[in-house]
Amino acid sequence: MIPAKGEKLDIPSSSENIRLVERLVEDVCDVFNVNEDSYGNILIAVTEAVNNAIYHGNKGNPDKHIKIGFESHEKTICFLEADEGRGFDYNSLPDPRQSAEL
Repeated sequence: MIPAKGEKLDIPSSSENIRLVERLVEDVCDVFNVNEDSYGNILIAVTEAVNNAIYHGNKGNPDKHIKIGFESHEKTICFLEADEGRGFDYNSLPDPRQSAEL
């Protein structure tokens, strides 16, 4: 199930496909002997990123796809996700630490 180097898991935007993402995370963490606490954190982060891609990036359109991959380095694993949404300019987001004016 683990994509080879340079390959990505390519799934349609459907919540039913989250199980495939969970399996990818499990397989990668098994291969790299990730401890249980870190595995749980990685699983939550990656599945939330894919959920956001499904519902916000691709607007729940099952004809659009999400690609998920990973890179490994000496002591790190980096999961990558790309959807077909328009994206947004993160520099124009309001600072959540600032109180909203009423």
